[in-house]
Amino acid sequence: MGPDSDGIWGPSTTPPTVPVVAPQFLPTRSTSSTEFRATWLGHACFYVEFPGGFRVLFDPVFSERCSPVQFMGPKRYTKMPCDIADIPVVDVVVISHNHYDHLDHNTVMKLKKRHPDAWYFVPLGNKAWFAPPLQHAVH
Repeated sequence: MGPDSDGIWGPSTTPPTVPVVAPQFLPTRSTSSTEFRATWLGHACFYVEFPGGFRVLFDPVFSERCSPVQFMGPKRYTKMPCDIADIPVVDVVVISHNHYDHLDHNTVMKLKKRHPDAWYFVPLGNKAWFAPPLQHAVH
């Protein structure tokens, strides 16, 4: 903790404390796969590939800022390891709670467009936030 190059106090963001590595997802959704894989995509976001082909995305945030607007608010310390378009299959999206660093509107809208059949599991009281744009929201 200390001042950055502009003299602003806060956590050091240069160089990144964790190297960013592009993830390697399983190439197919093979139901014969016996491999279980969990890929960390930053902060609380994980992409989990279960044996048999089931895929779950936890707390996805694929925006530059954890904020209701993208021109201000806390900015990422590191670049995103991948884009939503790089994720081959999403069956379920799990949102643990509704803080901006776990629930991002832009990300949810992009996921809905890219993976329209995904189901969303959200905390109690948050289902209305997802409807009507998302058909499959469970709380």
